Amino acid sequence: MVTILDNGASIGMKNLHEDISNTVEDIAQPVMLELFDIDLTAIGGELLHLCNDTNEKGTAIVFGGVAYQPYPIKADGFEVTGKGASPRPKLTISNLFGLATAFVEQYQGAVGAKVTRRQVYATHLDSENFVNGNPKANPNAQIISHYQIEKYENLSVESATFVLAVPSETDQLTLPRRTIVTGINGYSVLDI
Repeated sequence: MVTILDNGASIGMKNLHEDISNTVEDIAQPVMLELFDIDLTAIGGELLHLCNDTNEKGTAIVFGGVAYQPYPIKADGFEVTGKGASPRPKLTISNLFGLATAFVEQYQGAVGAKVTRRQVYATHLDSENFVNGNPKANPNAQIISHYQIEKYENLSVESATFVLAVPSETDQLTLPRRTIVTGINGYSVLDI
C-alpha cells in the first residue's frame, strides 16, 4: 500500500508533492534515500528508525525531526503490478550487535511488526544534516509505503531476511467480513 503525502494529507497515487514532482523532472536528480521505521511495539519491542546511510556530517540522518540511525539494512521487491496478489518485498537487516537474532528469537520472528518505508530525496532532508543548513528541507516531500512483517525467511550470523506484506493481505486482517457474491446486492437481501 503506497500513501503519498502532501502537507500531511493522503492523496492519490498519481499526485506527488510538488517538491518531488519538480525534483523528478530535473535532469540531474539528487540521491533518493530509503528510511525505515520498524515498529515492534505491538509485539513487545520498541520503535526503530534505520537508514543505510549517514548525513554530510557522518551522523544519523534526520528527517521530519526523527533521527534515522545508520545501520546495514536493505529492501527489494517493491515492484507495482495490477495483476494478482501484491508483491512480497523482502527486508534484510544486518545481524550486527545481534539485532536480527533478537527480532527472531525475542519477538517471535517479528511477525506482525509494522514497517514504514520512506523514500526521500537528499535535498529535502532536515537542515541539521548539512554543514551549511538546507533551505530546501521539507518533511512533507516523501513517498510512504506501509507493510507488515509476514514471516522471517532466513537468519544467519550475518543477517536476517523478512518477508513483508501490505497490511490488508496479512493474517491479522481486521475488516468487517462478509461473503461477496457477484451480481447480488447484499444490502437488499438484508432488507435495510
